[in-house]
Amino acid sequence: MKYARYAGIATVLILWSSISIGMLRSGLHFIDMRPLSYLGTDYRSDWLFSSGLILAAITTMIFGGYLVKKFNAVRWFLYVLFIGQASQVVAALVPYSKVSSTRLIHTIAALMIAITTPVFMY
Repeated sequence: MKYARYAGIATVLILWSSISIGMLRSGLHFIDMRPLSYLGTDYRSDWLFSSGLILAAITTMIFGGYLVKKFNAVRWFLYVLFIGQASQVVAALVPYSKVSSTRLIHTIAALMIAITTPVFMY
């Protein structure tokens, strides 16, 4: 795990590039009525957006492991980080759609990301 400390930078690059390219491909604008999750439903960006979220979750977990080892972070940090990143993978795999059950699963997963991110940053 010699390069684990760079996994945080990789996460940012993966997320921003997959979202930016996905927005360009799908026609989603910076200020738009459609949610960011729309990128996972448009055929021009769905594979890019979903794979970007999954890869970013993996690199975030690698970086989290590095932080725990390097700075003796408490274990709950890693648990909360894992819950958030697992939720990100669920959000990537279950697209935001008009079907109420998948929309609910996607929305709950997205909320878990939103809740756990500030907690593990604390």
